[in-house]
Amino acid sequence: MRRFRDHPAPRLMGEATALPFTDGSFGAAVAVNMLYHLPDPLVALREARRVLAPGGVFVAATPSRADSPELARVWRPSRTTFDAEEAPELVAAVFERVEVERWDALAARRGCGARLSGHAIRSA
Repeated sequence: MRRFRDHPAPRLMGEATALPFTDGSFGAAVAVNMLYHLPDPLVALREARRVLAPGGVFVAATPSRADSPELARVWRPSRTTFDAEEAPELVAAVFERVEVERWDALAARRGCGARLSGHAIRSA
């Protein structure tokens, strides 16, 4: 909590499923690698839509179950409530237009390579 208090103002902590903002407050809303932690991401998607101004943009990013294929023999990501494979359909249930950008990148950490894959989803 200390890190939050040390962040420059303005700052506000809230729940993605009950955003403390009036309807149409923002031109953009972003959810990066967090919707899969929610039991029902549709609630947060509807909240993002509610706080967007007309013409606003929503952007989400989430990992794929095909992430890190080099680890498939020993580890496989579990299915979540907002996987890259189903995320576009969930977003389309709330937003009229959905664009998907699939990505796959090599991440290096301490001399080991790992493949990261997921989707970035843009809606309007």
